Amino acid sequence: MASVSGDLNEFLASRSYISGFNDTLKDEFPELLKDPDYTMEVINEEETQFLKTLNYGKKLFDKTANSLQGDTIPGDVAWRLYDTFGFPLDLTCLMAEERNLSVDCAGYEAAKAKAQEMSRCGDVAADDKTDIDVHAISELQKTGIVPT
Repeated sequence: MASVSGDLNEFLASRSYISGFNDTLKDEFPELLKDPDYTMEVINEEETQFLKTLNYGKKLFDKTANSLQGDTIPGDVAWRLYDTFGFPLDLTCLMAEERNLSVDCAGYEAAKAKAQEMSRCGDVAADDKTDIDVHAISELQKTGIVPT
Protein backbone atom coordinates (compact mmCIF):
# COMPACT_ATOMS: atom_id res chain seq x y z
CA MET A 1 0.00 0.00 0.00
CA ALA A 2 1.32 3.45 -0.92
CA SER A 3 1.83 5.97 1.83
CA VAL A 4 -0.83 8.59 2.42
CA SER A 5 1.54 11.31 1.33
CA GLY A 6 2.75 9.33 -1.71
CA ASP A 7 2.72 10.59 -5.28
CA LEU A 8 -0.83 11.39 -6.40
CA ASN A 9 0.08 10.96 -10.06
CA GLU A 10 -0.14 7.18 -9.77
CA PHE A 11 -3.77 7.65 -8.72
CA LEU A 12 -4.39 9.62 -11.91
CA ALA A 13 -3.21 6.65 -13.94
CA SER A 14 -5.73 4.25 -12.35
CA ARG A 15 -8.97 5.50 -13.86
CA SER A 16 -10.38 2.07 -14.68
CA TYR A 17 -13.22 2.57 -12.19
CA ILE A 18 -14.73 5.32 -14.37
CA SER A 19 -15.60 2.99 -17.27
CA GLY A 20 -18.42 1.30 -15.33
CA PHE A 21 -19.78 4.54 -13.91
CA ASN A 22 -22.56 5.05 -16.45
CA ASP A 23 -23.67 1.39 -16.30
CA THR A 24 -23.85 1.46 -12.53
CA LEU A 25 -25.95 4.62 -12.33
CA LYS A 26 -27.98 4.40 -15.55
CA ASP A 27 -31.21 3.37 -13.81
CA GLU A 28 -31.10 6.25 -11.33
CA PHE A 29 -29.76 8.78 -13.85
CA PRO A 30 -30.82 7.75 -17.38
CA GLU A 31 -29.53 11.09 -18.76
CA LEU A 32 -25.98 9.75 -18.28
CA LEU A 33 -26.51 7.49 -21.30
CA LYS A 34 -27.41 10.42 -23.56
CA ASP A 35 -23.85 11.74 -23.62
CA PRO A 36 -21.42 9.35 -21.91
CA ASP A 37 -18.42 11.25 -23.28
CA TYR A 38 -19.58 14.41 -21.52
CA THR A 39 -20.04 12.46 -18.28
CA MET A 40 -16.49 11.14 -18.61
CA GLU A 41 -15.20 14.65 -19.31
CA VAL A 42 -16.90 16.07 -16.20
CA ILE A 43 -15.62 13.25 -14.01
CA ASN A 44 -12.09 13.72 -15.34
CA GLU A 45 -12.20 17.49 -14.78
CA GLU A 46 -13.53 17.09 -11.24
CA GLU A 47 -10.97 14.43 -10.42
CA THR A 48 -8.15 16.57 -11.81
CA GLN A 49 -9.29 19.56 -9.75
CA PHE A 50 -9.65 17.38 -6.66
CA LEU A 51 -6.13 16.03 -7.09
CA LYS A 52 -4.75 19.54 -7.57
CA THR A 53 -6.39 20.57 -4.32
CA LEU A 54 -4.90 17.53 -2.58
CA ASN A 55 -1.49 18.39 -4.00
CA TYR A 56 -1.71 21.98 -2.72
CA GLY A 57 -2.66 20.69 0.71
CA LYS A 58 0.15 18.15 0.63
CA LYS A 59 2.60 20.93 -0.26
CA LEU A 60 1.41 22.97 2.73
CA PHE A 61 1.78 19.94 4.97
CA ASP A 62 5.26 19.16 3.61
CA LYS A 63 6.40 22.79 3.93
CA THR A 64 5.14 22.92 7.52
CA ALA A 65 6.63 19.54 8.45
CA ASN A 66 10.00 20.43 6.92
CA SER A 67 10.23 23.75 8.75
CA LEU A 68 9.08 22.62 12.20
CA GLN A 69 11.13 23.64 15.20
CA GLY A 70 9.69 20.72 17.18
CA ASP A 71 7.74 17.59 16.35
CA THR A 72 4.15 18.89 16.32
CA ILE A 73 2.11 20.19 13.38
CA PRO A 74 0.43 23.37 14.68
CA GLY A 75 -3.33 23.19 15.15
CA ASP A 76 -3.99 26.23 12.96
CA VAL A 77 -2.19 24.51 10.08
CA ALA A 78 -4.20 21.31 10.63
CA TRP A 79 -7.38 23.44 10.58
CA ARG A 80 -6.29 25.19 7.37
CA LEU A 81 -5.62 21.80 5.78
CA TYR A 82 -9.20 20.85 6.62
CA ASP A 83 -10.93 24.14 5.93
CA THR A 84 -9.12 25.04 2.71
CA PHE A 85 -8.03 21.70 1.26
CA GLY A 86 -10.56 19.25 2.73
CA PHE A 87 -8.04 17.20 4.71
CA PRO A 88 -9.87 15.57 7.64
CA LEU A 89 -7.96 15.75 10.91
CA ASP A 90 -7.38 11.99 10.89
CA LEU A 91 -5.67 12.25 7.48
CA THR A 92 -3.39 15.02 8.76
CA CYS A 93 -2.64 12.86 11.82
CA LEU A 94 -1.76 9.88 9.58
CA MET A 95 0.52 12.03 7.44
CA ALA A 96 2.18 13.38 10.58
CA GLU A 97 2.57 9.87 12.00
CA GLU A 98 4.39 8.80 8.81
CA ARG A 99 7.03 11.41 9.70
CA ASN A 100 7.05 10.60 13.43
CA LEU A 101 5.24 13.86 14.13
CA SER A 102 2.07 14.67 16.04
CA VAL A 103 -0.70 17.20 15.52
CA ASP A 104 -1.78 19.83 18.03
CA CYS A 105 -5.42 18.71 18.25
CA ALA A 106 -6.28 21.28 20.93
CA GLY A 107 -4.92 24.00 18.63
CA TYR A 108 -6.97 22.53 15.79
CA GLU A 109 -10.14 22.75 17.88
CA ALA A 110 -9.28 26.33 18.90
CA ALA A 111 -8.73 27.35 15.26
CA LYS A 112 -11.99 25.63 14.32
CA ALA A 113 -13.89 27.46 17.07
CA LYS A 114 -12.34 30.78 16.00
CA ALA A 115 -13.36 30.19 12.38
CA GLN A 116 -16.89 29.28 13.45
CA GLU A 117 -17.12 32.43 15.57
CA MET A 118 -15.93 34.56 12.67
CA SER A 119 -18.51 32.88 10.46
CA ARG A 120 -21.27 33.68 12.95
CA CYS A 121 -20.16 37.31 13.03
CA GLY A 122 -20.43 37.37 9.25
CA ASP A 123 -24.00 36.09 9.51
CA VAL A 124 -24.90 38.96 11.85
CA ALA A 125 -23.61 41.46 9.28
CA ALA A 126 -25.68 39.77 6.59
CA ASP A 127 -28.81 40.21 8.71
CA ASP A 128 -28.03 43.90 9.13
CA LYS A 129 -29.00 44.79 5.57
CA THR A 130 -31.58 47.23 4.30
CA ASP A 131 -34.67 45.76 2.72
CA ILE A 132 -36.57 47.82 0.17
CA ASP A 133 -40.14 46.87 -0.57
CA VAL A 134 -41.65 46.75 -4.07
CA HIS A 135 -43.28 50.15 -3.77
CA ALA A 136 -39.99 51.83 -2.88
CA ILE A 137 -38.34 50.12 -5.85
CA SER A 138 -41.11 51.40 -8.11
CA GLU A 139 -40.63 54.94 -6.80
CA LEU A 140 -36.88 54.73 -7.44
CA GLN A 141 -37.48 53.55 -11.01
CA LYS A 142 -39.87 56.46 -11.63
CA THR A 143 -37.10 58.88 -10.71
CA GLY A 144 -34.85 57.31 -13.36
CA ILE A 145 -32.60 55.25 -11.10
CA VAL A 146 -31.51 52.16 -12.99
CA PRO A 147 -31.82 48.87 -11.11
CA THR A 148 -28.55 47.07 -10.41
